[in-house]
Amino acid sequence: MKIWTWNIKQFLGPNKKLPMQYIVYQNIVDQISELVNDSKADIIVLQEFIESNCGNFLDQISNKYRYILPTMPKLRYREIFKHDQPRNPCTVHEKQKVSNDYTVPNKTHMVTIILVSNKDEMKDFQLVNPDSNNERFIWKKGFRWIEIKEKNNDLSILGVHIPDSKYYQKESECYWENLDWYSNKRKDNSKHKSVVIGDMNVFDEGTKSKEYFNKLTKHVGGREPLLYDAWWMMNEGNKNKSTFENGKRIDYILLSEVLKSNVRWVNCDDSVISRQTSDHAILSVEIDINKFDK
Repeated sequence: MKIWTWNIKQFLGPNKKLPMQYIVYQNIVDQISELVNDSKADIIVLQEFIESNCGNFLDQISNKYRYILPTMPKLRYREIFKHDQPRNPCTVHEKQKVSNDYTVPNKTHMVTIILVSNKDEMKDFQLVNPDSNNERFIWKKGFRWIEIKEKNNDLSILGVHIPDSKYYQKESECYWENLDWYSNKRKDNSKHKSVVIGDMNVFDEGTKSKEYFNKLTKHVGGREPLLYDAWWMMNEGNKNKSTFENGKRIDYILLSEVLKSNVRWVNCDDSVISRQTSDHAILSVEIDINKFDK
């Protein structure tokens, strides 16, 4: 199975976005469509997708891919007051969730989406509605977390675009906390096959984001990593190859333990940066899924 991740910079290419302005740059749309159609990937995770900027992109790829949009919960609550407690707006009251509905993004939201190949063997992949153990998971920066799972199988693909802590510190911490919870929840399932992939906006040592990343991917206190960095495993001589125009590696493919020995190769195509199709490289991995069927 071949999987891609790519931050497509809102289909803007070398252009700068003005606030509240949505323009279709057809040459960039055509370049991205061609790369997707020629990729031969089974699953493609795209960050910074904006439907109002994408022109006829979805039509151009429809013969080879179906697209899946992320969802997020409608957080509707009612307040519960104790009889002996005055109704004081400064008092923290118990809140009870009263809605389990989910909503989808509108055409102007910047979101993370997943493209799934139209091949017969890929038809059983379905969207998993997002879950969180934490009310601090800030959904206004939502639609950056999307998971699909193969029906009747333990294989799941989680696409993420973690907010940059330089600008969105609280939101970034919430995403990392939720990813830690997500990974811990699955660690005792020896059959669960997880791929966590996307733009994680983490590189610099000494930052809170790097602390979270190391906790997930390094040996901590004698504990095995929760996730394994596919690029580090397969590229011994070039561990920090840049995936972003500023020279830093901020896009990742992380694998659960059961998948790490099944990686055939990992590739980083940074030619799309030099051609100004996007400011991020295309990161891809091929995993031998057939081994699990034997």
